[in-house]
Amino acid sequence: MGTFQRFVAENPYSGTAEQIVTLSLGIAEASNRLDASTFRLYAEQSGIGDKVFSKLKVIGKTLLSLQEKERKDVVKQLPASYSTIHVLCSLTPEELLTGARSGAITASMSVRTAKDYTKQVRFPALAAA
Repeated sequence: MGTFQRFVAENPYSGTAEQIVTLSLGIAEASNRLDASTFRLYAEQSGIGDKVFSKLKVIGKTLLSLQEKERKDVVKQLPASYSTIHVLCSLTPEELLTGARSGAITASMSVRTAKDYTKQVRFPALAAA
């Protein structure tokens, strides 16, 4: 348990994009490995609020579905904001990768820009209008 708390302390969700991603991947991997009650205990011990913890888990699960090299390409483009990354993770892993490689996803992206971008990708007909 102490190692998980240290892991959370070393990778704050308010840190760099890499720290946010590392924390998110750790949370997602723990949720895959541990039974529900043990995982809940880890979540409580982390000191991270439920809503934020849930968003980090979504980020981790999305990024886990990418190959390592693809994940690196995406992470390089991500902003240092878990909220923005969470919005971007509503895209499919393929859409996320395309956005990162095309330069549509950038490290300076705001939550609003991310929301606009995800709408544009998900509903291209509406974006054109």
